[in-house]
Amino acid sequence: MAIKQTRNPVVINGMYRSGTSIFWRILSSDPVYKYRFYEPLHEELPVLSEQHAAMKSIREIPEIMEYWSHKFNYEKIKMGREEKFPLLKQYLEKILVNNSITKFTRIGLRCSWIRDRFPEVFFINLIRDPRAVCHSYLRRASKEYFLEGISDYKDIIRRIQYLIKYDKRFLPISFGIDFLKQRGRFATKKRKCHSIYCYQEYLDLLKDDSDWADAVEYSRTKFPPIRILILWKINTIQMLKDMQTIPGNMQITIRFEDFVEKPKKTIEEIYRKANFLEVPSEIINEVYHDSSKLENIGTTHHYDKKITKDMIHKWKKYDRSLWREHLEEAQIIDLMKFLGYTP
Repeated sequence: MAIKQTRNPVVINGMYRSGTSIFWRILSSDPVYKYRFYEPLHEELPVLSEQHAAMKSIREIPEIMEYWSHKFNYEKIKMGREEKFPLLKQYLEKILVNNSITKFTRIGLRCSWIRDRFPEVFFINLIRDPRAVCHSYLRRASKEYFLEGISDYKDIIRRIQYLIKYDKRFLPISFGIDFLKQRGRFATKKRKCHSIYCYQEYLDLLKDDSDWADAVEYSRTKFPPIRILILWKINTIQMLKDMQTIPGNMQITIRFEDFVEKPKKTIEEIYRKANFLEVPSEIINEVYHDSSKLENIGTTHHYDKKITKDMIHKWKKYDRSLWREHLEEAQIIDLMKFLGYTP
C-alpha cells in the first residue's frame, strides 16, 4: 500500500537551455505529485495549455488561467523581497500548492521575492556550463532561422552575422521589448507566435537595474553569443545571491553535468536534502528509459530524450580557442571556476 505524503511545493529553477525540461520530466514522475506545472509564466500559455501535453495540470484546473497575465513574462523580471507584484502573487498562490512540482525559466531573478511570499517552497536550482547553454541556443536558433544543415560553430556565427545585417527575421537581435509584449497579446487571442528565446530583450529589461545596468550596457556592443553568456552570468550570480537568503534545508543547487553523469545519485541527494521519502521506482525508470510516450509529457523535442553523455559534450566539438575568447569577453572565467567548470 502506497504511503500518502503531503509534500511542500517544489520549484525547479534554471535558465533557458539549462536542462530544466528533461529534469522536470523525470522528477515529476514521482506519483506523490498531484500537480505538475510546466512554465506557468510563459507568455503564450493560453495557446500552449490547449496544445501541449506537458500542460495537463493547467487544463485540469481551468480557473488558473483567470489569474494569468502575459505581463508576468516581462514586468519586474528582477524583484527583491520588498517589491510589490500582487497579480503575480495571486497567480502563484494557485500554482505553488502542496504536492506540486513546477518548472520555471522565468523566475531566476525573483527567487528571494518568491521565498518571502511562499516560504514553504523547496527550490531546486539547475546550473549548466555556459558554453553548453550558448551552444544549445545557437543550435535551436539554427533550426528556426534558416540555418539548417550548418553544423560548424564558426559557420553558425558567420550566418548569424549575415542575418543581423540583412534579415530582420532574426528576432532575438532585431526586436525590442515590444516584441515580448506583442507575443503575449497574440497568445491571448489564441494565435500561436513563433517560438523564440529573446536573450537581448531580457537583458534590456535590466538596463535601469542598479545591479546590472553596467553589464547590460556592456552587452550592447557585443556579438550575440557574448550576450547569451552575459545573461547566463546575471542569472547565475543573482540566483546564488538569492539562495543566501533561503535556509539551506529549503534549497539545493546542482549542475546539469553532474545530473547527466550520475542521475540516480543526484536525485537521491535531492531527496535527502528535501527530507522526502526514498526515490520511487517511477523516477528510476524515467532516468534509464526513453519516455517519449509518457502521458504527462508528450513527444516534443528536448524533454522526451533519453539522458546521454552527449548532452554535456556537444559544445566541445567546436573550436576551444573561440569559446575561450567568448568567455573572456563575457567576463565569466572566475564564475565558471567557482562553479567547478574548467574554462
